[in-house]
Amino acid sequence: MARFQLLIILNELQSSGGVFYDIGAATGYFTVLAAQTIPPTNIHVFEPANQSGVLKKNLTRYAPEATLHRRGVGNSESTIRLDDYVQTNPAPTVIKIDVDGAEDGVLAGMYRIIKESSPLVLLEVHNTANYHNICESIRNGFADAGYEFELVKRHRYAGSQRERTTLDSLVEMENSENDYLLICSPE
Repeated sequence: MARFQLLIILNELQSSGGVFYDIGAATGYFTVLAAQTIPPTNIHVFEPANQSGVLKKNLTRYAPEATLHRRGVGNSESTIRLDDYVQTNPAPTVIKIDVDGAEDGVLAGMYRIIKESSPLVLLEVHNTANYHNICESIRNGFADAGYEFELVKRHRYAGSQRERTTLDSLVEMENSENDYLLICSPE
């Protein structure tokens, strides 16, 4: 994930009272960053894996008032559907998704949020066997919602490059060996 890009975005949210959803929080690195700029009560953390207690330790120390869910996010009965979650919780202004190939399920469970709340979505896309389904979920979720897309490609020696892209260009990247960050911004 492009840490610098996220810091810029979170600083912009500071004055607006933004709500941050960290989906696939792992150890909570981005949650800790978010807690430096927005009230921890506005942070919702979703991570089913137990990373040796590191996530809980980081939340206790840096964001004790953040809401932690130890279940995955998706579009099935065994996961949290974000479209249902926002019925009793504040809708997000920024969503960070890093779920190692399960992006299609997460996106399918949040189509209504995309259309009605227009959050900024930072989507780490992993080029896995499921890549075609992920691209279809991106298309289904964002196609008619008035979003623009920027691709952040990481290069081992040259750092990150940021460029505007289209949904069709994403499909063409299917056999690429690199994962990338897709910034989905409402127009």
